[in-house]
Amino acid sequence: MKHHTLGWQTVNYQPKLTSKNIDLLKHAVLAGLGIAMLPQIVIQEELKRLAYQCVIR
Repeated sequence: MKHHTLGWQTVNYQPKLTSKNIDLLKHAVLAGLGIAMLPQIVIQEELKRLAYQCVIR
């Protein structure tokens, strides 16, 4: 992933849940099961309500 000031960084992770279903991932995050990389358009309303926190743009 690319940090805005540090440049490219390697992030190691062990996913607990994988899916191609964006809606499933969205609901898993809302349920507090972890983090996900989701398209902004999918979570726009939640971002407005601060249900999600955007950590990478």
